[in-house]
Amino acid sequence: MRKRWLAHVWMALLGALIAGGPAAAEPSALATAERLLAAFNQHDPDAMAALVSEDFELYYVSEGKTELGAQGREDLRAQMVGYFAERPTVRSEIEDRIDGPRFASFRERAGSLHADGSHRSASSLAVYEVVDGLIIRVWYYPAEAPRKTPPADQQ
Repeated sequence: MRKRWLAHVWMALLGALIAGGPAAAEPSALATAERLLAAFNQHDPDAMAALVSEDFELYYVSEGKTELGAQGREDLRAQMVGYFAERPTVRSEIEDRIDGPRFASFRERAGSLHADGSHRSASSLAVYEVVDGLIIRVWYYPAEAPRKTPPADQQ
């Protein structure tokens, strides 16, 4: 019995070696989301599109309702072309990360310089769903301006 088990283990190892070893691990959901945000900050819609699935979906969640904001890789790419043309200084950063194998959630702060010289930003809760190294869905919850003062329990 032990010899048979060892033979199976040996065959599995030999098969893995012949096939080139174990497959490289997929990047975490957070690492994939961070790559998308890096492409966003470079204003590169093509790089962003390359990180989402063909049937990608972007949702905005507000007041208990979900609205589809983009559907498909090409729709995202086309929307980002227009978005960056209208907001040439927009940048985004990730705060307060939570990573998992399929989902990453974080607070995303987006901001830009406005014509009057002021810088404005707001943060949203974002949840990214990643399968096989591609983002398949994103949910954004309402944007909030930064607090002017800390909450009462933190003063």
